Amino acid sequence: GVLSAPAGSTVINPITTLVEYLVRSGQAGNVEAAAETIRQALNLPEGVNPTSYDPLAVLQDTNATAADRAQAVSVQATAMQVANIIAQAASGMDAATPLSLSQAADAVIAAIANTMAENEANGTTTDITNQNFITGVITDAIVASTGVAAADLSPEATAIIAQVAQITAESNTTFQAAAQNADPDVALAELSQIANVASDSSAAIAEAFTSGVPISSDSLDSVVDTFTGDN
Repeated sequence: GVLSAPAGSTVINPITTLVEYLVRSGQAGNVEAAAETIRQALNLPEGVNPTSYDPLAVLQDTNATAADRAQAVSVQATAMQVANIIAQAASGMDAATPLSLSQAADAVIAAIANTMAENEANGTTTDITNQNFITGVITDAIVASTGVAAADLSPEATAIIAQVAQITAESNTTFQAAAQNADPDVALAELSQIANVASDSSAAIAEAFTSGVPISSDSLDSVVDTFTGDN
């Protein structure tokens, strides 16, 4: 799979994957610096070490307090949002470009981590529910992996990127809302349901581009209708 973690980690998930990329790419001097960059970018609670904190273990711990469980749900929701960006964007890139699914996912991971590092350096925040942020990530991933300059992307390609970003942003917003449920068990169940819907939407994105018709934003119209708004 595409998930990874830096040496010494005790967990592996979408968040550790971003940390590992910053270390591997040389953008962070060490694991601790990379972990702190990602922790701040994702607005994780202070004291949560992305390379060792396991929200699912906390949720399974019968001695965990209500506050511990609420924090674990929040961190798990964040990990699911990161995974959602990777899955939705990579599905579209895999179907619409020569890239394999794994190559597309790696490009998206790099784009997310790069943007977070840049935002920290500039003192700006990262909102993984924001459509513009996701649009930028997908664009950067395509540019980096295909060599096509952003300015040279066709209007049709730009429209498709915006559609995928819209679908992803909406599901990420739903993840975030579910994590606010006062009952951690209910919240976790809702997160699981949302993840299933998100999986369906990434499959629908891929199917829209492999249905034998020319690739265009029209291909995604029905997917957008199905997975956004009140649906």
